[in-house]
Amino acid sequence: MDKEQRRRQIEHQFRETARKEVEGRTMGAKIWRQALEECDGDEEQAREHYIKLRIQNLRIEFRRLAKQAVQLDREQKEREGKASLYQEELKEEARQQRRSAKKRQGESDLSYIAIMLVLVVAVIAVLRTLTAAG
Repeated sequence: MDKEQRRRQIEHQFRETARKEVEGRTMGAKIWRQALEECDGDEEQAREHYIKLRIQNLRIEFRRLAKQAVQLDREQKEREGKASLYQEELKEEARQQRRSAKKRQGESDLSYIAIMLVLVVAVIAVLRTLTAAG
């Protein structure tokens, strides 16, 4: 459905809403008073005028709600963008923590090897001492 068809459909819905309000006598008090005043109290003319005024009112409300929806959509996308950035930051932090843990593990492995070397050298020294003494 193109924009013009959608616009006509919306206008038709506005007209039907206003017409049903008049038929069901559920008109908005403020707009009805305005219609009556502008038609010098003639209720028949005021009904027709009410429909016109109500359609204008519905257009204004529709535009306001459409702008609000666009703003909410922007805010949602912004929140999603921030959430995505936050997730990327968390992933990067996790990668850094893994690297750091691997580095610590490597350092721990080197410490273990160094201790073992010192121990082997000590054992060799003790064995030489025992062999030379005996």
